[in-house]
Amino acid sequence: MVRLAHRYGRSCSVTAHAYDIFRSDILRRGIAAPVLTGVDVVITPSHYNKRYIHQNFKIPLGKIHVVRASIFLTEDATIGVQNDVVSAGRLIEKKGFVTLLESMASLQASHPIKLKTLIIGDGEDMRDLKDFARKLGIEDTVEFAGELTNEETIARIGSSRIFVLPCCFAADGDVDVCPLVIQEAMAIGVTVVSTNIASIPELVEDGISGLLVPPSSPVELAQAIKRLLDNSELMATLSNNAKKKIKQDFDVEHQTAELVSIWQKELGLTKHD
Repeated sequence: MVRLAHRYGRSCSVTAHAYDIFRSDILRRGIAAPVLTGVDVVITPSHYNKRYIHQNFKIPLGKIHVVRASIFLTEDATIGVQNDVVSAGRLIEKKGFVTLLESMASLQASHPIKLKTLIIGDGEDMRDLKDFARKLGIEDTVEFAGELTNEETIARIGSSRIFVLPCCFAADGDVDVCPLVIQEAMAIGVTVVSTNIASIPELVEDGISGLLVPPSSPVELAQAIKRLLDNSELMATLSNNAKKKIKQDFDVEHQTAELVSIWQKELGLTKHD
């Protein structure tokens, strides 16, 4: 792609997501560097990514542009509450499902009623996670729903009190920078708990639009979930702020316009300031 663009004198851009740049084999094998250095414009969805690309691939900051991965805004969820905690994503290490199960086991041991947990998604860790839930003694309160359509996923998130995605760093260096499913939960008014890594704090402001805890910290995650379960007023405040955050900074129409503007400037179709 880059060679063809250069051959014909055309501008060329690339979008760099987490999977493209953070895995250790990407750095070791030098896969990304020739592409990132060869294109005219690098698009990436967070300032965290931008700094990482600049520091690790020596790409000039002026060449890297942040355009948020974003969603179409939807109405608030109206389904009655069916679960206390919901999570969604591929069942792989970097999503932090092991930490979620550990925290729910801790809460279950001290909570007067059974807390229902729903995990949506499929992946290579499905069997291990089910076995771990049984080992923890919480298999009767955790539902593994498997892969659902986007509409079904949104509906089931909307039927839950709290959305939790405790992302962490995988052994190979891969990390979830800012999962779209967090945006979707925030947009429909479900209070979010996640971790303070990568660019998640660019989306979820701790104590303002959700709660953040350190990765791989089941005790602190359990404390954050309990704090919300015990305080409906706090949940409502965080939820309202989260919806404003999504509308202001992560609306797909605004981000699309930003992307078009970047391309127009690169092609000389608009005047530079």
